[in-house]
Amino acid sequence: MPSLLLVEDSPSQALLHQNYLQSMDVGVVIAGTGAEAKKALDTQSFDLMLLDLGLPDIHGLELLADETLNLPAVIVLTGEGSVRSAVDAMRAGAMDFQMKPVSAEKLRSAVEEGLNRVAATPKNSVSQDAENRSEEHTSELQSPDHLVC
Repeated sequence: MPSLLLVEDSPSQALLHQNYLQSMDVGVVIAGTGAEAKKALDTQSFDLMLLDLGLPDIHGLELLADETLNLPAVIVLTGEGSVRSAVDAMRAGAMDFQMKPVSAEKLRSAVEEGLNRVAATPKNSVSQDAENRSEEHTSELQSPDHLVC
C-alpha cells in the first residue's frame, strides 16, 4: 500500500483530507508542524507528501527546500494561492500545486497522478523530473489562463 505524509496544521483540514483519501487504499500519516514532518520523514519512508505552506513553526517552502531531508514527491496543498507561491513551490521541487479548499475528487486525482508519476520514475531521476516539471509549470502559471486573483 502506498504511504502518504499529510503535513497540515489544521486538524479539521487534515481529517477532511484524510477522509477524502480513504477510498484510495493509501496509508496516511498526519504531521501538524514542520518539526513533526521532519521526524516522520526521519523514521518512515513515504511515496508522496501533501504539504501545506502555512505551518506554525516553518514555512512549507523551507521544508520543501531542506536538502537534508529524504523527501518523497510533494504536492503543495495550500490556501496561500498566489502565482508567486506556486512558482516558488514548483521551483523548489513540488510536482503539483493545489489550492484549498480542494474537492475530494480533485485531491484524489492529484494524489493518484502523483503516485503514478512516482511509480513510473526511477529513484535516481526524481529530482531531474521535478526540475523539468518546475520549468513546465512556471510557464503555465505565468500564462493569463492560470492567474489566481
